[in-house]
Amino acid sequence: MASSGFVERVEEAIQALDDIHPEDVLSGRQKVMSLRLFSQTFDISRTSLSKHPDVGILVSKAIESWNAAHMLVPTLLKESQSQQKKDNLQKIIDEQLSEIELLRSAQLAEYYEKCQLEKEFMEAQSKLEQWKNVGRFPSIVEGFSVHYLKSTPLWFQFEVLRLYGEEHEPIMFNVEELKKRYGPMLPGGTEAFYSLLVRPEPRFSGRTMIESLKTSSEDVERLLKMRSA
Repeated sequence: MASSGFVERVEEAIQALDDIHPEDVLSGRQKVMSLRLFSQTFDISRTSLSKHPDVGILVSKAIESWNAAHMLVPTLLKESQSQQKKDNLQKIIDEQLSEIELLRSAQLAEYYEKCQLEKEFMEAQSKLEQWKNVGRFPSIVEGFSVHYLKSTPLWFQFEVLRLYGEEHEPIMFNVEELKKRYGPMLPGGTEAFYSLLVRPEPRFSGRTMIESLKTSSEDVERLLKMRSA
């Protein structure tokens, strides 16, 4: 049976154990109280404790209680820190995914805008070609003399052919001669020369100069000479 003094020393040690923290007496990665550390801390022989199992049981329970009280907090703290790291990592991942999604949306918006602009450009170009085709006339009226093609407006070619048909070349010879002589001196210059030839003239009983040119070429020339003076 253990002496009363030994039992008192053990009980005092057990009570003092509550005031000891792991950093005060322990070192290493795993700060766990053991029978060896208990014996070294309070100078109580492990042999004596093994000889008195009832006292040894008290010490073992005290050690288990100490470990449960002091080791639980670091474990929870470690778990909390681990969870916090996971949460922070997940936050970073979520932010990066959000940035990637924003960039992707911006790229898609830019791509769709580019496609829309290209589509509008193609449509505008197509309409322009249609308008060009609608307003495009042949470079020469079929049947018109090629000798006067470059110098004669298209609409005037139609008028000459309407009036004279295949016999228009002598008329066009007279027109070109009159243009050389009087065109630059007429009001409006050479550009207005052809328009002047197709206006109704009171002097020719409402006929135009181009209509009168075949039968009254001298009168047409006198009128042009007078107007260019």
